[in-house]
Amino acid sequence: MIFLTAGIIVLSMSVFGQSTQLPVASNLDSHGVTKDQLESLSNLMSEALDREQIAGCSLLVARRGEVVFRKAMGYADIESKRPFTTNALLPI
Repeated sequence: MIFLTAGIIVLSMSVFGQSTQLPVASNLDSHGVTKDQLESLSNLMSEALDREQIAGCSLLVARRGEVVFRKAMGYADIESKRPFTTNALLPI
């Protein structure tokens, strides 16, 4: 089976050489997002890992300029067993 490492990384935006972190949402309701929806995303990530469809992944969802979901799981590098983190950078 082929292992893929999937990553969607939107940690910061670079503007004229400066890095700006997105603020974390304090109230999901004001962003039109529910905990159930975010749990579904987490479950999809876990299922793909369990089925060995991917080795690891990182997902960030931002809405209205704030982070509403950020999670990483699995491996960024299978051979070295380096875990995937929310700040991992990978070549695309």
